[in-house]
Amino acid sequence: MRTVIKLAGALLEDDATVRALARQIARLAQQGHEILVVHGGGRLFTATLQRMGIESNFVAGLRVTDRETRDVAVMVFAGLLNKRLASAISAEGCTAIGISAADAACFRAEPMVHNEIEGRLGFVGYLTGLNTGFIESLWREGMLPVAPCLGLGQDNELYRSSRRRKSSFRGHLRRNRAPRAVPHRLRRHGLEARSRQARPRRRRPRSPHRRRRLARFPAPRFASGFLPGRRN
Repeated sequence: MRTVIKLAGALLEDDATVRALARQIARLAQQGHEILVVHGGGRLFTATLQRMGIESNFVAGLRVTDRETRDVAVMVFAGLLNKRLASAISAEGCTAIGISAADAACFRAEPMVHNEIEGRLGFVGYLTGLNTGFIESLWREGMLPVAPCLGLGQDNELYRSSRRRKSSFRGHLRRNRAPRAVPHRLRRHGLEARSRQARPRRRRPRSPHRRRRLARFPAPRFASGFLPGRRN
């Protein structure tokens, strides 16, 4: 099965969490799944901006990403975090390779439109295309691609995918009949597939106190043709 796993950047800040995630991702790959891992930048991106003295501006809760901020995003997303996760998966016996949108133009993007103004948020965009052949070639070679939330625009510039638009990765993969996206959730630093089947409802058992109360005060039974509180 072809699977897309999306990881929040906050999960990649702790080494123990990264190792636990890598262990379970490698286990899925060893079971025959063709996996594409997509990750964000988390608080490390904001901390790096502060360390470099770059001020962050926001419009309606979205970070305005100028060229300088975008360069830091590429450094953190496609550099430190991407290689940290890829190396952790490889250490679990699964060959992982860190890629970015600039590699073979594997992810195409266009500037985000905000309040009917394109590019108002700077280098922030959403996914518009995918180099499916490149991703499939990595799978055929037994590799597991790990990619940050970045896209390559028509102007040959890299765009940061907004947190509100990360679902576009999964949606575009579905539209292009590429990997089938299977949602996952994190429970105690582990991946657990969410079942889409309806769970059977289980009746809550009655407590001993409720059973004694019902035995003491049984439900009233009324004779046919008589309604309480009403004159007949």
